[in-house]
Parts: sequence; structure tokens; C-alpha cells
Amino acid sequence: MINFLNKKSDLKTNFKSILAVVTGNESDDKTIRIAHRLINKQHKSNIYVVHVIKVNRNFPLDAAVPLSSAIGEEILTQIETMIAPLKQINFSLELLQARHVGPAIISNATEKSVDAIVISTKDHTQYGVFSLEEDILYLLKHSPCQLIISKT
Repeated sequence: MINFLNKKSDLKTNFKSILAVVTGNESDDKTIRIAHRLINKQHKSNIYVVHVIKVNRNFPLDAAVPLSSAIGEEILTQIETMIAPLKQINFSLELLQARHVGPAIISNATEKSVDAIVISTKDHTQYGVFSLEEDILYLLKHSPCQLIISKT
């Protein structure tokens, strides 16, 4: 689905800052590769890599969630290993806790004034019909910048 990135297209490919959302599945590699391909490598550019931990409503938002935090830290450690050989770009990795993933991503993107958000989603069907996940729909509706969605 992302083959058009290898060809000349109308898609902007020199972003100064990108928020890359990782989820801990096989699509994280693709998300990072897309963000790296789209970032401006001639200037000091930033790729902000975030993983969002969903906190259930029966816990305070800032509650310690040891198992989820450990999984999130492991995901970010794997991403750190993946991006280690990439040069010319500043990477920062962040673990967020939120009730809902979509609003947390939008809030983070707005706070950092990023030029684009990159996220991957699985092929999702509901009752035999293709549909988008709730968080992806939220991002489409509320994104303050360009949104690049990769379907795996």
C-alpha cells in the first residue's frame, strides 16, 4: 500500500518533525521506516516515537501500571535498537498513559507542533465489511497535521 513512496508523488517528503505511533506489533518497523523516509534529513529534524498505554477507568490516570509499563518499555527498547543506525535525525521515545489512544496522540502532536503523524493499522473487518479502528477514525477527524496511515 505504501509503494507510492518510492515514486515521485504529491506527498510532502521533507517534514521537520513527525510523531510516529508504535503499538508493539510487526507494523512498528514499517511505521519507523515510513517516518524516516518522510523526514527532512538536511536539517535538524525530529521523529517523536510514542507508545500509548491505555489506563482503565477504574484506575487513576497516573496510576502505576507495572505490566503495561514494562511491555511499553520493551517496545520502546526494541524501537531504540532499530533506530540506532539511523543518522542525521533526532529521535525521542516516549511512553504515554491515557484513557483513549486517539486523543492522547492528538494532544501530543499538538503539544510538539509536528508536521505529520505516522501510524499503522491492521486490516480490520467488522461483520465482513472493511472498517477502520476507532482510534484511526478519531485521528482522521481531529489531526492538526498531515496523517499518514499504513495498512498492514
